[in-house]
Amino acid sequence: MAEVAYTVTRPQAGGNVVKYAWANLTDGDTGDVVDLLGLSGLSCSVQITAATGGAVTMQVSLDGTNWETMKDTGGNDVTVAAGSTGFFDVSTAALYARPLGGGSLTDGDLMMVVREALE
Repeated sequence: MAEVAYTVTRPQAGGNVVKYAWANLTDGDTGDVVDLLGLSGLSCSVQITAATGGAVTMQVSLDGTNWETMKDTGGNDVTVAAGSTGFFDVSTAALYARPLGGGSLTDGDLMMVVREALE
């Protein structure tokens, strides 16, 4: 059970888009928490690749302690299992987000692109 660091890139110089990426999650790993505080009109997309066994799930929290599975705009869990991939569009008011590896996962990758609404 490790805490997996994320990398941050800004695909568009001077834009309102930030990409967070976690690589090589395994069963029981959690990703470093992304602090969404201060973002308004938040929308994001999540892409998951669960390479071998297990699952990768995106979680959200209002207090950084109690975590629930993130839902996409259709109300579906943002999770992918057993070698599948998935892409999810999300709109959230959560303050924190992180990935979680589970169920014998040996290599899971996850990217989250956050786009703050321009005022």
